[in-house]
Amino acid sequence: MKDTHLLPYILPNVFVISQSLSPSQFASTVLPSLKPLFAIKEPPQNMLTLLDNLTMLQDKTDKNVFRERMSYSSPSPAFSELAVT
Repeated sequence: MKDTHLLPYILPNVFVISQSLSPSQFASTVLPSLKPLFAIKEPPQNMLTLLDNLTMLQDKTDKNVFRERMSYSSPSPAFSELAVT
């Protein structure tokens, strides 16, 4: 996922495929590639896609991992707010 301008077209497909994965499969195959995306600000559709799939991210990710790694590295207040709760 080096070309961030293609991410708005790739991410929805990644999330559709991820729905069929178990949390452990998601954590080992998808999550490592998604973590750097939380810091990307351009294009803004990237963050919108991540926010649209926030519930699935929470369900598939261990709460401590979500709180420590994904939420605090994100410029989005929505992720930071969820880390506190």
